[in-house]
Amino acid sequence: MKQTKIFDAVDRANELGFSSYDELIIGFSRMVVQKLKLTGLNIQAEKMKLWNKAIYEQAEPAAAYINGGRWLAKCPVCSNIEHVTPLHPYLFCHECTNEDIRQAARPVLFPQSEEIKKIEEALLKNDLFLPDELGKLYKDINTTDLARLAQPAPGYSRLDWSFS
Repeated sequence: MKQTKIFDAVDRANELGFSSYDELIIGFSRMVVQKLKLTGLNIQAEKMKLWNKAIYEQAEPAAAYINGGRWLAKCPVCSNIEHVTPLHPYLFCHECTNEDIRQAARPVLFPQSEEIKKIEEALLKNDLFLPDELGKLYKDINTTDLARLAQPAPGYSRLDWSFS
């Protein structure tokens, strides 16, 4: 079984019904505010600002990496993991809401475009399998959730990559 692509935040946004990566960030922020209100944390909900599409280029950047066939980055402030995309190299953390930089997104470091292409092509050659009944249901791995669950076939490695 092969994974068809390395998934990124745009793919995740589409899976969750958002029209773009930016809409995913804003939509998740709204959900955090709603969750705070539902749990009675109205003061915290009122203090939280939604992302206004600002990017603070001087902020400490997050480094992109591939884990389980997905482009991810760890927030350098709180260590929360978010999906990211080379198409829009910025991260908004839904855990700390980038409060340290006034809810602006921070930059994400990716390899150069040609290097990304080489990395992805090399990883997509790996054979994978899905555990248990999932393998019977899917012939190709075609969602970010399935990519996370896929395991390398004997003799192959996981679809992981990070800066050395």
